[in-house]
Amino acid sequence: MLNRCFPPVIKLHLGIGLVAGLFLAILGATGALIAFEPEIEHALYPTLYDVEVSGQPLPLTILDAKVALALKPNEHIGVCLFPARENLSYAFTIFRSKGLPRQIFVNQYTGQLLGTLSVVRFTVIVRQLHVFAGLGGCSALFLTFLVITGLYLWWPLKRIGITPKATGKRLYFDLHNSVGFLSSLFLLLFAATGTYMAFYPVISSMAHSRLEERVIRKASFADQNSTPPKSVDDAVSLACHLLPGATPIWVDLPERSDSPYMVKMRFPEDRSFNGSSAVWLDQSSGRPTRIWNSRTDSLGGKLNRLSREAHTGDALGYSGKLIACFMSLTLIVQTITGICMWWKTREQNRPKQSPDRGLSALASTPHRHPQ
Repeated sequence: MLNRCFPPVIKLHLGIGLVAGLFLAILGATGALIAFEPEIEHALYPTLYDVEVSGQPLPLTILDAKVALALKPNEHIGVCLFPARENLSYAFTIFRSKGLPRQIFVNQYTGQLLGTLSVVRFTVIVRQLHVFAGLGGCSALFLTFLVITGLYLWWPLKRIGITPKATGKRLYFDLHNSVGFLSSLFLLLFAATGTYMAFYPVISSMAHSRLEERVIRKASFADQNSTPPKSVDDAVSLACHLLPGATPIWVDLPERSDSPYMVKMRFPEDRSFNGSSAVWLDQSSGRPTRIWNSRTDSLGGKLNRLSREAHTGDALGYSGKLIACFMSLTLIVQTITGICMWWKTREQNRPKQSPDRGLSALASTPHRHPQ
């Protein structure tokens, strides 16, 4: 029926679905895992993450010195990641002149080195696969088209539900229609936010420029007597002073003397995984060279943050992550049922040879007898 009513739309929906199906299935599988990336990481490596809270954390300079003792000649400390909770460890990212980085986990209360992990691990690979399958925003555009055309094709029948005792193509059709309609709103949200995030870096410099300059001038005027940070602890304290109320997430430790400290931060209302605020501090003067403040950011910057929170489900907390995980899995269901429907239709449309015709053809075929 649909083939007779909407032949061009059916063909476009089917063609793009077959082309983009594999990438969308990868996006769905990896997106479901990314929604719970911290929980998965913690479950895989509990001995590296779990620490017992005991007083106040040691200064970063002491922890940095302990990690430095475990470095190889071609390595240097690049980043220190602060934990989301007090009972989780600090992580120092180690860069090498040749080879991939690794992370060293430290008990911030005792200074004990808990172990090492390579950056090439399950959760990191999953995230990179998700980025790769996105194809720079193209997959999100394909998904938008598939959802809209799918709703257009669903509308005449408005069918939701599974036919009792349905099998084969009928079962795949019912699943594809029902799951597609029920998940359409969320998939459109994923597609829209994914597209925005993919193309946002093109205009990111415009998003921060003017507001950032005003914030820096104001901060520099208020801190004319600022002193150079003597340690990474001083740099983090200065960043917290410049963005009061924000919590440090990680700090970039400069390898060269002319490179600035970079402290990534997050305000309480910012639910994004990596935060949306940051401070760059000159090592020699202690003055900010660049500031990102999510509270005073441009409209483009705020939309980018909201897009990330909606895309990952972080905007609604744990329940939002559950929804994001479940709706990501529907992409796999849609891909599998769509391919199965196409294959069943292909089999049905294939001309079948009757047994009589087959025997006649066999009888009319000349046979060569051995001499």
